[in-house]
Amino acid sequence: MNIKKILSYCMLLVLIPAVIVIAFVAFGASSFVPVSIAVALISVCAFIVRFEREKSDIRVVVIITVMVAMAILGRVVFSPFPGIKPVSAIIILCAVYMGSEAGFLTGALTAAVSNFYFGHGPWTVLQMFVWGLIGFIAGALSKPLSKSRVLLCVYGFVSGAVFSLFMDVWTVLWMSGDAAYEGYGKTVMYAFGFTALYSVSNAVFLLLLNKPVGGTLKRLKIKYGIEI
Repeated sequence: MNIKKILSYCMLLVLIPAVIVIAFVAFGASSFVPVSIAVALISVCAFIVRFEREKSDIRVVVIITVMVAMAILGRVVFSPFPGIKPVSAIIILCAVYMGSEAGFLTGALTAAVSNFYFGHGPWTVLQMFVWGLIGFIAGALSKPLSKSRVLLCVYGFVSGAVFSLFMDVWTVLWMSGDAAYEGYGKTVMYAFGFTALYSVSNAVFLLLLNKPVGGTLKRLKIKYGIEI
């Protein structure tokens, strides 16, 4: 692992969580606007650090922009159907074929931009980080995920459950201001149906989108010599 990749990983996995925790502890939930901006900027910087001086820079940026747009559009189009969204599937496919940094950036920007439609709040920061983390891990597991549709669907299912469990933390904090075990457990049980539906829909969307979207990304990587 070269120094650029180590630096970008530290920015995504260490600096971003540190910024979120410090800001919320010091200034409370009202600091979500500057924290959201900081998360987005750090994600972009980590991506730039990883891909600087690469001949494929502009092409990679264009591909990421398209993937973010697809994820946002998918979230908006499926907004009448709670629990059924192609967002995580698109983020995962982007990460599998374009790398961890691209996956994190796609997840973070999707949450930040789409919430101009759905509504911004302290939850935006958590959505940015969790969707980004789902993308990051998918990129780290790109080899097995790209070779097995079963593993890809399993990862999609698990990532849906993880996203819902993380967002349940916000629900408890918002309702009671206390992330007590009992309150969190009740929230998880109450949201079980939504979590299950979201997890299953992730797996289904990955099955449906893997060939057209994943295949296109794979061909673009080969055509333009993009290395991750």
